[in-house]
Formats: sequence, C-alpha cells, structure tokens
Amino acid sequence: IEDDRTTRRMVRAEILDRCHLIEADSALDGVSLFAQEKPDLVFIDINLPDGNGHNLLQWMVTVNPTLFAVMFSGYSDTHNIYKSINTGARGFVSKPVEHGKMTYFINQCAQTH
Repeated sequence: IEDDRTTRRMVRAEILDRCHLIEADSALDGVSLFAQEKPDLVFIDINLPDGNGHNLLQWMVTVNPTLFAVMFSGYSDTHNIYKSINTGARGFVSKPVEHGKMTYFINQCAQTH
C-alpha cells in the first residue's frame, strides 16, 4: 500500500516473480483489497494521502493477528520505527527502498506461514 508510483514500480520490479502481488495506492483501496484478498504479507507506507499507515496496520493486525506486515517510509526516525513495531509490524524499510529488502521480508514471511 503505497501512494508513490515510483516506489510501487521499484517494489513491483523486485518482488513480482516471487509472489502474487496486489497493489493499492491509498488506505481506502488497501482496506478494500485486504478484505477481499486476505494476504499473508502486506507492505504499508506510513504517510498515505487518505490515512495513516500506523492506523491501517493496527486495524489489519486486529483483523488478522498472524499477518506479516512491514512498514516503509521516507521518515525512518526512531519514533516511526518503534511505533511500527509496537503496533504489530514485523519490520521496517526505509525509503528509498534498498534492493533485496522486500525479498528478505517475503522469505521471512514464508518461514512463518
């Protein structure tokens, strides 16, 4: 769930052949697709145009406590990282996304599910 088209394109290029990828560009689309698709793994941007990724994460882990969620943001200060982990994220990725980070979390998710 990422509103920035360039970031979505970079993530897609890295993970498309490793999993079934569903993209959302807003919190509202993310909620809708999450409810329909019931994914095992979700990458969530913190700053979305129509919502806060932390609130979205909190709702998602309430609906699915075994969800493997990873937050990512250009604002990788300690507050955002701790809040993400304390809210239920299994990891945090700073933007710009370093190549291999998404694959790492896909592999971690596969080991837990």
